Amino acid sequence: YLFSSEMGVLGCVIIVITHLMNASPGDEGLFQRWTPHTFIPVISQGWGGIVVGLIAKTSGSVKKGFAVMVGLILSCVLKWLVDGESLHWSTIVAVPVVATSIYLHAKYPPKAPAKQA
Repeated sequence: YLFSSEMGVLGCVIIVITHLMNASPGDEGLFQRWTPHTFIPVISQGWGGIVVGLIAKTSGSVKKGFAVMVGLILSCVLKWLVDGESLHWSTIVAVPVVATSIYLHAKYPPKAPAKQA
């Protein structure tokens, strides 16, 4: 929970600094241009965080590693299908490298340092 709290505090600090610098439209207010469609990514990100939390709590590291790899591949395929354009060469190179590293980390996790007596 500490990391989540740190991220929340950092986000609040950034918002306050942005408002103090007048880098955001202060006349309209924060929720002025929101529509019902604005809630779609907000709700999906919230549910995604809950699902990730449940997976992290109940699954082992190997299952989590495979879930991340499938998520990467699924994201690439959906981007290709939705956008209708081919993936960038860096994505084609990066996804297998990241998937391999996640697999290796899940299959052969780092050993905990030996306790000194």
